[in-house]
Amino acid sequence: MAGICAYGAYVPFYRLSRAEIAVATGGFAQPGEKAVANFDEDSLTMAVEAGRNCLTNYSEFAYPKVDGLFFATTTSPFREKQAAVTIATAVDLPREVVTMDCTGTLRSGTLALKCAMDAVNAGTAKEVLVIASDSRLGYPQSNWEQNFGDGAAALLVGNSDVIAEIEGFYTVADEFTDLWRRQEDDFVHSWEERFILTEGFQRVMSEAIGAVLTKYNLTPKDFSKVVYSAPTERAHADIARRLKFDPRTQLQDPLFKKMGHSGTAAPFLQLAAALEEAKPNDRILLASYGNGCDVYILRVTEQIKKVNKSLSVKKQLTTKKMLVNYYQYLNIRNLIPKEPTRQPSIHPPATVTWREQESLLRFRGSRCKKCGDVQYPVQRLCSKCHSKDEYETVRLADQKATVFLASVDTLGYGAETEPLWAIVDFPEGGRTRIQVAEATFEDVPQGAVLEMTFRKFIRQGDVPVYFWKGRLPR
Repeated sequence: MAGICAYGAYVPFYRLSRAEIAVATGGFAQPGEKAVANFDEDSLTMAVEAGRNCLTNYSEFAYPKVDGLFFATTTSPFREKQAAVTIATAVDLPREVVTMDCTGTLRSGTLALKCAMDAVNAGTAKEVLVIASDSRLGYPQSNWEQNFGDGAAALLVGNSDVIAEIEGFYTVADEFTDLWRRQEDDFVHSWEERFILTEGFQRVMSEAIGAVLTKYNLTPKDFSKVVYSAPTERAHADIARRLKFDPRTQLQDPLFKKMGHSGTAAPFLQLAAALEEAKPNDRILLASYGNGCDVYILRVTEQIKKVNKSLSVKKQLTTKKMLVNYYQYLNIRNLIPKEPTRQPSIHPPATVTWREQESLLRFRGSRCKKCGDVQYPVQRLCSKCHSKDEYETVRLADQKATVFLASVDTLGYGAETEPLWAIVDFPEGGRTRIQVAEATFEDVPQGAVLEMTFRKFIRQGDVPVYFWKGRLPR
């Protein structure tokens, strides 16, 4: 029987207090704060982070059985190009992996989970990595601007060493227009709030959860935790009382006050937080809403005791940096015009990215088979013993690097670019120059330790550029 073998989450480092939004826009502030993806992050880069965290928790970077990657989002950076392939490459999965983008609805994540579950149960896949990630924009001065937060979460689905068995599933498709975004839109549109809550969310969720309880002969008291996304925090609590779940003991924190509604990632992020505190034999109800509803019944196994919790949702929520004001948020989200860089392009075109993807996307160096010297990027000729084509590749993205030298160019770059660079050395050898994200010059003295993070660089015309940066461990 298919189940969840591992989970991982990613919450961006930056947060914005909703009070700052209200000060700038003159509106009413919802309580709490929202998670904000940095200027060099999007749904794809956050998906890579969540996927890496999931696989790290599972097998410490050795995952030969993963043969599927399904990516769920409503905010893919590509309208025509499969983002799942880029994610699979950055995560360093084999080229034979089956990839799929699932989009168009906020329950894309749970729909992708159903596809993964069916593939594992049918024997056509051993393990499938399902990643949900979103970075949505609400219109300025709207409630959605305060409500939306950015984030990603990943689930590894398999049939061995599962930490949570999938005991049941129920779905209903429902034609209803509540939130939507057309091909040409940047911001999410919505219908009148009372209508979308009462005739949409409450009606469909009540129907689907009630049906799954009847189908499997269960009652609300049979569940230790109930996990589901909702348009607002108030609607989240209302549906629990309507279905006779205890909001104080059974309802998983929806994370509204701590990071906002993270779109397709919201139910997976809540599930990850629930699994961090789960005990063997706990039963969890997982539900997701959006043009219908998907409901899963999960039972936690003894395997949950072996999960590495060092990259927990709780830790990522508490390690953060607050944006100073609303203007800084607009700047990060590219919602105001900014001076472009005054430096010439240093980023590779699509031809070079394709040819050098082992080094650029998988972030692999070469280790000489004769002398053991490690170099980055991959080199055919060893600089130490001069042997030719006698090398094997070694992944550097999963290693921590030590800063040898850091520098800041405060004159050559405009507001678009982070000007902090560092020369770093890897433990097994190899030295390279990388940008450092979310840090100041004072944060990275000589000897500082950085971990690698997958980010986007400045667009070169119509070609998006992704590469690896360094950051301080969270």
